[in-house]
Amino acid sequence: FLKATNLFLNDADESVRRSCLTKDRARRGYSPMCTENFASLIGDDGPNDLVRKFRVGPVINKDQKKIEAEKEKGLDEEVTEIEKKLSCLLRPNVWPTKDVWDEDSVAYFRTSIEAFYKESCRVSRGVVHAMCDGLLQANNENTDNIDLLRSSIDALLKSLMMSNNNEETDQIISSRDTSDTSILTLLGYQKGSRHRQHGKQIRPLVAPHTDVGVVTLLLFDQGDSAKLQRIDREAENQWIDVALPRIQNECDPVFVINIGDCLSELSHGMLPSTIHRVIPKIIHGGGKKGKKKKNMTDLTTTAITPRNCLALFVGLEPTQMLTLPSSSPTIEGAERITYEEWRKRRIAQAAKVLREKSNEKEEIKA
Repeated sequence: FLKATNLFLNDADESVRRSCLTKDRARRGYSPMCTENFASLIGDDGPNDLVRKFRVGPVINKDQKKIEAEKEKGLDEEVTEIEKKLSCLLRPNVWPTKDVWDEDSVAYFRTSIEAFYKESCRVSRGVVHAMCDGLLQANNENTDNIDLLRSSIDALLKSLMMSNNNEETDQIISSRDTSDTSILTLLGYQKGSRHRQHGKQIRPLVAPHTDVGVVTLLLFDQGDSAKLQRIDREAENQWIDVALPRIQNECDPVFVINIGDCLSELSHGMLPSTIHRVIPKIIHGGGKKGKKKKNMTDLTTTAITPRNCLALFVGLEPTQMLTLPSSSPTIEGAERITYEEWRKRRIAQAAKVLREKSNEKEEIKA
């Protein structure tokens, strides 16, 4: 899977990647370097993300199949009408074709990524189920909020189809794949200008942010051009490196799990969102003695190789009703909202904070 990711993000010509540009790059298709800004997700104005991204959604989607069939017939108007009726979270996938890439690479890339999407979704359901079990056990004696918490978690598990008592789980999960809002993002980090460290300043490849969904599953390769960090909640302005063991067996991967804003809110903050960033990994001691560049430290950028990551941002059914514990101490008074509405509101709140900060800066300048 990571080999297929590297093939597309690094080995393929840029024209192959740009053949997958879409109007909605935040959910489907290719997004070139420095065209997105994850800092905005927490209302901050950080540098644009120095990373290539490629996004896909559900593999099995009846609307997507219909769209592909209509496109082959050249019926663009029919395609537009179908897409208008779709949730913004269920847009069709876009893949490179043999018109811009060789046929073997096209088939290998698509088959590999579709397979990983399906398997990582299955793994994510088990991860979320285990977290929810832990939450309920930890709060079992807290009678004040256990019923509200259970109501929130039940809706979450219902959307993820993780009922242990359902004899038709496999069939339900298969049907759920048609409306899964989870997004698999291929991330490609390369050596660039931000790998040159000026003094003590570190310029992130991806600025500090949280993820909007339920959880995020991350699988990294062995490249060394980027390093994932999480904020240290016990020390101000300190970051902790996420150190991973070297992969010995590709069949036994090591996943990193980040808590998303949705799970954080449904757990009433008991599982706080993971604030994280990606920084350039600076290699020590690669330059010649006594030959420092002006305004540069002796940290150099030798032996840096691209680093790729497969990130599954786990989402829920667009119409799944959620119970928000933060809105009321009782089930009766708690706000109920669909996942799609909640997601739009969460992003709108971040945009509002960003605007307010921008206005404050303008007032100070004035």
